[in-house]
This record gives sequence, structure tokens and C-alpha cells, in this order.
Amino acid sequence: MKHSALKKLAVIATALITAGASMTAVDAHATPISEAPTYGNENAPLTEAEKQEVTEELADSLETLFTEVVYEDPEGNWSVDYASAEAYGISPDEADVLLELMSSPERLDNSGTHIRSKRDLQSYGECVAWAISPSPISRLDAIAIGEHLANKRWREAAEKIVAVASLNGATGLLKYGVAAIGGPVGLAAQLAVIAGSCAISEKMP
Repeated sequence: MKHSALKKLAVIATALITAGASMTAVDAHATPISEAPTYGNENAPLTEAEKQEVTEELADSLETLFTEVVYEDPEGNWSVDYASAEAYGISPDEADVLLELMSSPERLDNSGTHIRSKRDLQSYGECVAWAISPSPISRLDAIAIGEHLANKRWREAAEKIVAVASLNGATGLLKYGVAAIGGPVGLAAQLAVIAGSCAISEKMP
């Protein structure tokens, strides 16, 4: 990811993303909506090109958050770089949630059946998806989101999140979130915190 894109996080306020799908930039220095990226007509679904752009930046941003804000050393121990967290607009508490998410010594295998049950993964995926769009999500989609996030498969997680939002008619929410909090990087930061919070509340991973 380009450094200039990452620096957007320095001016992104902490956004409140609730089950009611409300996203609001609260910092006086947050990027104004008029300066943020725009994605076509406000009320229209995302085009395929727009979906691709959002997906790519979400995936890159998720990876960045887990390599710069929280990171793994060669011995497999996870730590927080609080200076990076502050620079990217993430609070120490939020960074600690992300650290707890990744520091579990237990990981899932590629099938998602090792260690954690499908029910655990479903609850985890539903928690993340409901934070984006208060609409029903299929069991398989919920499990897939849970597997991808728990296993650091950022692109697959981003693709599934965007696909679920599209299926539930929530692409307008994605567009609003992108504009309101300063671009896809800011949206990804908040989604990552949601994922971490869901993991803790659902005793994942």
C-alpha cells in the first residue's frame, strides 16, 4: 500500500459503526466528506469497478493494520506499536483488542474445523457482518468471514465482506462509510477493530 494512502489514517476520526449501520466522523480534523473519494451516485449500488477498488483497499488496509499497528516477531509473539496506532487514528484500547485477537496461540487450519467449531466461526462472522449491515447473513457466509479473518486472509475477508454487503443492499453504506471517514483505509481500520471486538466477545479465535 502506498504510504500516502496510509497517512490518511492520521486524520480519520474514530467512527461509530453500529448494528444500525451508522457511521460518523467525529474528529474536527477528519478528512471532510467533500475531499474524500466519491463512488458514483450516492443512492446507486457500487459498480463492479467500485467494488473492486473498495475490496483492494480494504484488503491492503487490513494487512497493514496487522503488520504495522500490531505485528508478529520472528518468534511468533505479537506486539503493539502504539506510536503507529496513534498515527493511524487507532486508540490504545482498540490496538489492544487487535493484539488480543492475534496473540492467541491457537490457530485454525484451512478447513476451519481444527480447534474452533463451525458454530464459533458462524457467531464470529455474524458479529462482523451485522456491524456492517443489519441484514440476515447465511451460515456459510458467516463461517467464511470468520475463517478468513482468523487466518489473516485479508483479501478473501475483504471480498466476502463486500459481497455480503452487496447481497444485503448495503453497498450504499459502504460508499457512505468510505466518504464519511476519509476513504477505504479508514473504513478498513474500523472493520478491523470490529473484527477484533467480535473475536473477543465470541471467544475467538
